[in-house]
Amino acid sequence: MTENTHRFLRAIADSLAPARAAMLYLFPPLRRGSVECGVAVVAGEVQVHVAAASDGGAQGETVAMQRHPVYVARYALVLKGPERGKWDYEIVHEADAPLEALEAVVQGVLARYAESGEPERLSGDDLAAIVNRPWWSAA
Repeated sequence: MTENTHRFLRAIADSLAPARAAMLYLFPPLRRGSVECGVAVVAGEVQVHVAAASDGGAQGETVAMQRHPVYVARYALVLKGPERGKWDYEIVHEADAPLEALEAVVQGVLARYAESGEPERLSGDDLAAIVNRPWWSAA
């Protein structure tokens, strides 16, 4: 793990407590010119949403659906030039969806990041363990 990747995971953990993360997909960073960019897709803890039955059920019947808040985190770090060291980070709540739908989101990101390789899959416990130790000791 690089120092920049560790910094990115710490930023995610500061924005969204690791205990609230059900799953995290960390994509390998990309370098574009003098800028390194990284992306992670994070599914938060399950939230139960109640909705009206839509498949011909009895009127007034409700259905509980388990949804995960889905966040996309991004960073950009300038590596060379007059703005060297400039760090931009954002995490955006994109949707509430079943965990299975997260796989579709990951596939969409993979389509755009195909040359960078497969994402690393981390649990909330993995995230907590990584950010609570120095970057050089994180495997």
